Amino acid sequence: MKKSAEEIAGLSVKTMLLSAIALLVFLIFVGYLVYGDRGLLALIDLKQDEKMLTHQKATLQALNRDLQKKYLDLKQLQPKDDR
Repeated sequence: MKKSAEEIAGLSVKTMLLSAIALLVFLIFVGYLVYGDRGLLALIDLKQDEKMLTHQKATLQALNRDLQKKYLDLKQLQPKDDR
């Protein structure tokens, strides 16, 4: 006696097909969550960019502060015009 796939699995072909489609849709959704434009990998890249830009901001603010101090020191050394 040959047993059909339906008898072995205990599921109908329609149920197996719907399960396969649901699994495929779920896997596509998970793939989009991980690899999509707004996915996990994009979020990780944005976090790294944020850290880099925050560090760059602090460095530039310190440089700006030093340059402003030098500018004001040089401005005080210039003779005043008596016009």
